[in-house]
Amino acid sequence: AASLHLLHILAADRAGRRQELAEATELVLVLLESDWLQVGASGFPFFGLLHLAQAQLEADDQEESQPGEAQGRREEWHPLDTDDHLRFRNWIYSHLVHGQSPPLVDSVHFLARADPRSPQDPARECSVAKAMGYLATALIFAQEADAGLRREARELVTSAEQHVKSCVYVEAEGFTLLRILRTKWPLWWLQVHEHAVQQ
Repeated sequence: AASLHLLHILAADRAGRRQELAEATELVLVLLESDWLQVGASGFPFFGLLHLAQAQLEADDQEESQPGEAQGRREEWHPLDTDDHLRFRNWIYSHLVHGQSPPLVDSVHFLARADPRSPQDPARECSVAKAMGYLATALIFAQEADAGLRREARELVTSAEQHVKSCVYVEAEGFTLLRILRTKWPLWWLQVHEHAVQQ
C-alpha cells in the first residue's frame, strides 16, 4: 500500500505532489514503525520510490527558483553545513552514479567526525550525516563472503535507521515526508543499493 501511494504521488502534478507529501502521515509512519531491513527484503520498491520522489521534488524546486537563486537552505533537511559533509556527500554520490561501492576506510573515518556535537547532547541521535556513514560502511560489509561481516552490515543499517527515526523526537513539528525529502543527502538512493546487495 505504501509503495502504491508513492507511485500515485509521483504521477501527480507539482502542486498535488507537494500537498500529498506534506500530508502523507501514513508514509512517515511506515518509515518510523517498520524495520528497514524487512522493508528492503520484502521486494517492494519503497526506498527506490522515495529516492525518485526526492529527485522529483528537487527538480520541481529548481524549476521554480529564480535564475541564479539557490534553493533556500531554510527548507533543506539536514543541510550540508560543513565542507566535510559536502565532500562526503559528493563522494558517495559519485560512487552511486558509477555503480561502485565507496572505500571502507573513508566511510569509517567520516563516521568518526560526522557529528561534532557533544556526546551528551540528546539531539546528536538525530543525524543524517551519521546515518550516511553507517549505510556507506554497511554497503561494503554486505558484499563480503564472511557471515560475521554481513551480520555487522545489518547492524549498521539498524544504527542508520535509528539516527533517522530519532529525528521525530528532536524535530517533531517538522518531521513530514515533504521535509525529509528536501535534503541533498542521497539517503534513500544509498538504501536502494544497500538492500540490493543484502539479498
